[in-house]
Amino acid sequence: MQHGRESEHVQGVAARGRPGHPGLGTWAAGLRKVLNSPAVRPGVVETHPNNFMQWEEFGAEPRQPLASVRFYSATFDALRPGTIKNLLAASRRRRPMLLQMYGQSQTGPLSGWLTSKRGAERGYGRRIGYPLPGFVRLRVVDAAGRRAPRGTIGR
Repeated sequence: MQHGRESEHVQGVAARGRPGHPGLGTWAAGLRKVLNSPAVRPGVVETHPNNFMQWEEFGAEPRQPLASVRFYSATFDALRPGTIKNLLAASRRRRPMLLQMYGQSQTGPLSGWLTSKRGAERGYGRRIGYPLPGFVRLRVVDAAGRRAPRGTIGR
């Protein structure tokens, strides 16, 4: 089963006349075959964090299937800092980035965080990001429901 935003992704790619490959599957073996095809050199890759963890091994492969990726996009759950670091290192683009978005499928993204190679080196992989301007207000609270001080873990 694919993410609920898949239909919007397909429509957006098609409207811009760009090649897209939605629903390629998540298992590394099948995806490796597609990504190693000369016809497929993705610039943007979106999937769930657990899939990205499976794909970390692609970075060490001689054919470099993720070398063309400029943006990785992950939703649903946080990624391990090591996974972020490995994915960004697998890209040969000048400034690859990982965009993590959080929110419920029914409402769409509520907050996001853009991570660069430098941010990954600093271990910035577990932030919930910033609220999307003009769309949502976000407040992090402690266990008692009071506003959590900046830099502390909250809910």
